[in-house]
Amino acid sequence: MSATMKPQYVMNIKITKHLLLLATLLVCILLVSCETDEKSIVTESVTGNDKGFYIRGILNDEKVNIGRNDSLPIKQDTYTIDNNGSQTLEINVPEKDSASFCYGRYVSSIKSIFRYEEQPEATTNTEEDTENIPVFKEKPITAKIYFSKIPIDECIFSKELEGMNDFFDMGTYQYERFNDSLSNVVIVDYFPEIVTANKGSYYSSRFGDNADSVFEIKNVTFMPDHNFIVEGILSCKLYNSKDSTLSKELKDGSFRIWVRSNYR
Repeated sequence: MSATMKPQYVMNIKITKHLLLLATLLVCILLVSCETDEKSIVTESVTGNDKGFYIRGILNDEKVNIGRNDSLPIKQDTYTIDNNGSQTLEINVPEKDSASFCYGRYVSSIKSIFRYEEQPEATTNTEEDTENIPVFKEKPITAKIYFSKIPIDECIFSKELEGMNDFFDMGTYQYERFNDSLSNVVIVDYFPEIVTANKGSYYSSRFGDNADSVFEIKNVTFMPDHNFIVEGILSCKLYNSKDSTLSKELKDGSFRIWVRSNYR
C-alpha cells in the first residue's frame, strides 16, 4: 500500500467506527423510548386519565360523587387515589415454626377536593377602596373500599395472585363487621370531613348490620405490574364511627377503583 493511501484507509476505519457507534446509540434510544412509552400508557391507565376512578351513589337522598365528576373537565388535581392501608397479615400455625398462611387486605381510597365560595362577614368599614372579596375554601371528602381477608396460602406472591383472582371470580360479596371470622369480605368507608384522633367522625359499613346489602364486581381489568381496575355496584348502610345509632343509607352505588397487589 502506498504512503498516499494509508491516511485514507485509517480515515475509512474511523468513519466505520463512528457509524457503528451512531447505530448503537440509535438502537438504545429506540429501546428506551419504547420502554418509556409503555410505562406512560400504564401510568395514565392507572391514574385515571381514561374513564377516571370514582365511588358514587345516593347517600340519604343526596347525590354523592367521589372521584371523577362527569360535569367537570377531567383534571388531575380534582381528586387523588391511593392504596394506603393495604397489607398482608401472617397467621401463625401452632404446629409450625413460622407463618404458613396469610390474609391479604387491599384498600382503594379516593379523595375529592370540593371548592366552594364563602362570602365574607359584613363589615362597617366604609372606605371606598374596600370590597367584599369572596373567600374560596376547600372541603376534602374521601371514600374507601376494602377487599379484606383474602386467603394467601404459604404467604408467597404466586399464591397471592391466585387468591386475588379467586376473590374477583366470586362476583358477589358479604360486608365485614368487626371481630367476625368471615373471609373474602368487603368494607366501605365514607369520610365527609377530615378525621383525627380527637376530632370528627366517619361512616363505615363495618359498624353495623349489612346482611341484606349489595356488593357486586362486574368487571376486572388486569394491568401490568399486578395492578387491577375493578368496577361494580354497591348499596349498604354506613354507621357513624362514634355513635352507631346514626347511619346513612347508600343506594344505587357504583364504583371504578384501582387495586394493586401487596407483593411488588
